[in-house]
Amino acid sequence: MIGREKLDRAWECIQRKRSKKYIFPDCHALKIECIGSPRVKGPGQAYVERIVGLDDNGDFKRTHVQGFTDYAKANSVGSRGVMKNYILKSNNIYFVSSPQTWNQIEQYFCRVKKGELIRMNVYQVLAWLKNHWV
Repeated sequence: MIGREKLDRAWECIQRKRSKKYIFPDCHALKIECIGSPRVKGPGQAYVERIVGLDDNGDFKRTHVQGFTDYAKANSVGSRGVMKNYILKSNNIYFVSSPQTWNQIEQYFCRVKKGELIRMNVYQVLAWLKNHWV
């Protein structure tokens, strides 16, 4: 697990030199706005999970990816402008849940290739898992 200090330093480097390819060629910085009340845990929460394989039932095994929260542009109650920042590494599949509005959530699978985020559908994820985790 990457420590909090390393995440903070990595994010600062990426923000300072917008060219990720020179600093972290195999990583992607993902920023998601947390929309909604911060006191209410529910389906509108922003999160990222790493897919680590399949379980016995054929469902995806997932681990939570730790991000860090930026309140710099938040409103007074924290319902808008709060950003969750994640650093995604290559050779992993991720599931992203990103609130777009108060009642619309965008959810997708993705992976990182040469610093770029590539979206995937469930069939592409299963094929990738078959080829990379035998």
